[in-house]
Amino acid sequence: MKIDPKWKELNSLSDNTGQGKLSIVVPSEINNIKDIDKSQKYVYKKLKQQGNLVRRARMYREVSCLKSLKHPNIISVIDTNVEKYEDLDCKLFFVTPYIEGKNLDEFIKLSEDLSLDQIINSFVKLLDTIAYCHEENIIHRDIKPDNIMCFNNDINNLILIDFGLSFNQDEQNITPTSEHLGNRFLYLPELQNGNKTDKRSDITQLCGILFFMLTKKYPVNLQNEKDEMPHQRKDTKDYFAKMFKNNQLDKIYKIFDQAFQININERYQTIDSLKLDVENILNNQDNVNTSLEQIEIKLNQNRYLKSSKIIAEFKTIHEEISQYIMFFIDSFKEKSSVLAWIQTGYNQDFQLLQIQNTIGVKNQFDNKEIRVKYLIKYIGNEMIIQLTSDEQSREVLRCKLDDYNQHKSQMFEIIKEYYIEKINNIL
Repeated sequence: MKIDPKWKELNSLSDNTGQGKLSIVVPSEINNIKDIDKSQKYVYKKLKQQGNLVRRARMYREVSCLKSLKHPNIISVIDTNVEKYEDLDCKLFFVTPYIEGKNLDEFIKLSEDLSLDQIINSFVKLLDTIAYCHEENIIHRDIKPDNIMCFNNDINNLILIDFGLSFNQDEQNITPTSEHLGNRFLYLPELQNGNKTDKRSDITQLCGILFFMLTKKYPVNLQNEKDEMPHQRKDTKDYFAKMFKNNQLDKIYKIFDQAFQININERYQTIDSLKLDVENILNNQDNVNTSLEQIEIKLNQNRYLKSSKIIAEFKTIHEEISQYIMFFIDSFKEKSSVLAWIQTGYNQDFQLLQIQNTIGVKNQFDNKEIRVKYLIKYIGNEMIIQLTSDEQSREVLRCKLDDYNQHKSQMFEIIKEYYIEKINNIL
């Protein structure tokens, strides 16, 4: 193919993505790129569909991501013209170093003697590479064995090479999140349902890489037609039972039990928590300090922090409401000791983000009583407080949590009116 005159083509390569034409090249005589090694080979990638605006933007995105990342295990960009991606007359290309060796797919399938230690140590380094990408606000979105090279066929030197579907959170204006993201290695439902910019999808794909390195099989999907996760399928279970010791197998199953959940909120939320569990596979016994670190990391996940913060504030509000109601009921004792308050049914739910309690009033003379349940719950970004008695409910407050103090006086007046009506019914 015709290439930029700064480069001389040696031979062409196949491109598994189908989006570009690849050639092995060396610098030509007129190549004056600073510090270039003219004795080395490079890979020249030319966009196949030059007239396709989406493909042009994707190549621009890929090169932009690569140029922003400086890491020994991520391919670098030597030369490019993708900044002209909006000019349809410009034939887009970029050049990267040529990496000797097989990709991870070929390497694992052909390997016969890899130890568990080698696999785990190699995988942990890959985790660190993706963690670096996430620190730089780059989400890869297409982590699979084809996109990872074993430099000089060394399992301990994995190079991430393809960022064609990557997403830069700082450059959303050039990233079409509506595009269909297909991956025959591991299908993730959230990548098809509009949530295409989540670091946790990268973490799940990394778990798929670990599964492949251990089994030489693609996980393909989180659950098959029998609702089996990849590690629950008979051929995999038989293989695991033959290859790993019981204490190792328990830890491997534990990882994949969490990794392959359908709900992304139930999978690994951080690379750090996954890394701790993976490193623990090689330990003969659980380490108490490691377990404490795992607990701390998991409790610091956003969903736990948010729930804890909301429930803590709800408790304060609950105490304030309870004290107000009980003080109001006690105020009648100046005239008569007939009325007394009764409290039952306190419950808090971290998952549903709600607290409920029941504070009723008893007529001790006639032995009549009314029970009023009040519920504090969180829906969307609003707190709702609701009173219920005799299967009739009344909403007494709806506002953002931060605005509670502005509205609580009006809420207490409504609560007071509600209890006055109910007390009248038992006198």
